[in-house]
Amino acid sequence: MASAAQISAKSWSAFALSAIVLVLFATFSVWQFDDPQLSEEIATQTPSPQIQTQEHEPVNQAKNVAAEVPEAAPEKTEIAPEATVKEVVQAWNNDDAEKIAALFLPNGMLRLPTGSQVRSRDEIKKTIAKHRSGTLSESILSNTIDGVSNTDDNHSVVKGTYQLEGIKVLGFSTNSTGSYEFRQTKRDGRWLIAQAEVTRE
Repeated sequence: MASAAQISAKSWSAFALSAIVLVLFATFSVWQFDDPQLSEEIATQTPSPQIQTQEHEPVNQAKNVAAEVPEAAPEKTEIAPEATVKEVVQAWNNDDAEKIAALFLPNGMLRLPTGSQVRSRDEIKKTIAKHRSGTLSESILSNTIDGVSNTDDNHSVVKGTYQLEGIKVLGFSTNSTGSYEFRQTKRDGRWLIAQAEVTRE
């Protein structure tokens, strides 16, 4: 019995000593981590994770954008009165009586070197076609423009001379020269012949 009591006392003594050691260790640990200076030293010794930031170059959005320039509207070219005379000469040399008649007003008039007058597009077309199929079938027409005058914005007079080469008479070829006067009216932006007078020298 004495031996058991002795062992029990020793066990309690060892237990009490262990408890005291644990309490002292716990107290020291709490004191150590509560010290601000120590915490600061620990913090300075512990490397903080670095966050890498990637710098982006500013994007110049306007760099690759071409400046939009509105296209200029095409300018309308004003047709000159003498352009109609040029078309008459080209149509004659192309043996195009219909085109010549279309350059007259519907009630236009053509006065021939003989003094006869031809009125309306249809009659002018027939007269031109008749002469082109006869003695004037191989003729070539050329002209000069001596003057252009406008009585107002819609009426003009074009004067000049002409030369007709290759006229066939009794198997011979001859030429004819003379003058012309075209009185024109503007319709829908075009100059059409109201009256054409052709004289021969």
